[in-house]
Amino acid sequence: MQTTGEIIKEFRLARGLTQEQLAEILELKSFATISKWENDENHPRGKEIKMLCKLFNISSDYLLGLESRDQNIEKQANLHYAKIKVYGKIAAGLPLEAIEDVTEEIICPWLKDDIDTENIFALQVNGDSMNKIVPDKYYAVFKKQASVRTGEIAAVMVNGGDATLKKVHLLSEKIMLEPLSYNPIHVEQLYKEHDDVRIIGKYIGCVSPYEA
Repeated sequence: MQTTGEIIKEFRLARGLTQEQLAEILELKSFATISKWENDENHPRGKEIKMLCKLFNISSDYLLGLESRDQNIEKQANLHYAKIKVYGKIAAGLPLEAIEDVTEEIICPWLKDDIDTENIFALQVNGDSMNKIVPDKYYAVFKKQASVRTGEIAAVMVNGGDATLKKVHLLSEKIMLEPLSYNPIHVEQLYKEHDDVRIIGKYIGCVSPYEA
């Protein structure tokens, strides 16, 4: 059987993620932790195991080398996951005109089908200004809500017809939308109190287009 480090590296590369990007997703302080995992010098624990299994759509037993690949595939095949409606695309760059019609449905491999998805929706990301969190062309999944706390990531409607994915900072009489990107061309967008900026959903995770 593969080691835990080999499994992490295989699934990271399959999703086109660098060690730095995976560290960002897992909220780790340094990509050196990922390097140590992949070289089997150290191993993920607790919350990290849960997040890796959710991201890679694998069981914890498989990740920890307690079951084979075939056993993991069989186990995952017996699980039923939620279908989520996709309402077009969202810009991870400059604001993009929002599409409000349902364009497709995707399978979300980390949401079971027994949950209420009435207030869950997805938008396909177009651009790289949030690629530390959501790679280009991935589906960003949101919970419908009209507000978020400062520092949370959200789908934001700008000036009545544009939608963008950004980290939200609530300032005195202003709102700042921060990109989280490895591309240095992206900068913060600052809006004043009288600008039409509306939260439409809180970001809760992403789905690879290869898994949807």
